Amino acid sequence: MLEPHPEWLYRYRPNGTSYFEDEIEKALQGKVFLSSVGNLNDPFDFRPSYEPSDLKDVYKLLKKIHGRKPSISRKRVERIAKRPLSRAEYRRYSKRLRPSVLLAKAEIVTGQKIIQDQGRFGRLACFSEEKQNIPMWAHYANDHKGVCLVYRLSSELVDYVNDIAPFKVKYQDVRPVLSTLDLMRFANKFAGKLEDSMTPEKVMEAVYLRKSKHWSYEKEWRLFDSSYDDPKYHYVPSLELQSVIVGLRAEEETVRTVQEIVNSRVEVLKLTVSKDKFGFDEVEIS
Repeated sequence: MLEPHPEWLYRYRPNGTSYFEDEIEKALQGKVFLSSVGNLNDPFDFRPSYEPSDLKDVYKLLKKIHGRKPSISRKRVERIAKRPLSRAEYRRYSKRLRPSVLLAKAEIVTGQKIIQDQGRFGRLACFSEEKQNIPMWAHYANDHKGVCLVYRLSSELVDYVNDIAPFKVKYQDVRPVLSTLDLMRFANKFAGKLEDSMTPEKVMEAVYLRKSKHWSYEKEWRLFDSSYDDPKYHYVPSLELQSVIVGLRAEEETVRTVQEIVNSRVEVLKLTVSKDKFGFDEVEIS
C-alpha cells in the first residue's frame, strides 16, 4: 500500500463558499479539513462490493479466532442484541455468544453494515500530483475561479501510526470485493495467519484507495479517517503550505481576498494562458 511520496501535492479548492477564507487560513496553520464521503461526487468512494461468506466458513473462523472463551466488544454484542446493554448484561450476553450459528449469521449481517457505514461515516481530503490539470481546475476549483493550494510533502515527517498521512489512490476496471471472512480477519488482526487470508493493508486499500479508471486523470493522493468522528480540521505535520495559485478566471475580489489572508506568509501566484500549449503560466502577484 505504501508508495514513494512525491515532493509536492496540490489541493484544488472552490471560491465563493462559506468556508473558503477559513480553509486558506487553516492551511497556513498546517491543518486540512476532512469532509464526509457522502458529500463526494463519486458514489463508489469507500464502497467496495461485499460478498457474504459461506456460513460454515464463518463459523469455522469464529472458532479459530475466539476459541471457547470469545472476547467480543460491547458494541458488537449490542448490535446483535439490538439494544444498549449494561455492563452486567454485556457479560451475561457475551457468555452466550460462544462460536455458534447464531453468531456466524450475525457476523455476515455485521459485515454488510460495516461496508455501508464506511460510505456514510468515512472522512477524507483529496490532493493531486498535478497543479496544471485542466479538468481538476474545472471540476474542483469552480471552473478556474478558485485556487490551488501548493504543499510540500516531507516524507521524513510522515507518521502512519500516530498521524493522518497521505496515501496514493489506485485505479482499476472492477470494484474491489471484500468478504465476511476478510472483514473478520481484519477486525481481529488475524490476517496473514490463515491460508488465503487478505492482509490488513489489502482490506484498507479496497475500502479507501481504489477507484474506477474513469477518475485516473485526477492522479489522486488522499488523507482518510474512519474513526466515525465528525468532519473537521486535522493537523498534518508532513504537509506544509508553500504557495497559493489563483485560477485563470478568478475575479479581482478573489485575488484580493487571498492576498489579505496570506499576508505575505506564502507566495501567491496567478495563472495566465500559455502562448504555445494547452496549459498555464504562473505569474507572481506583488
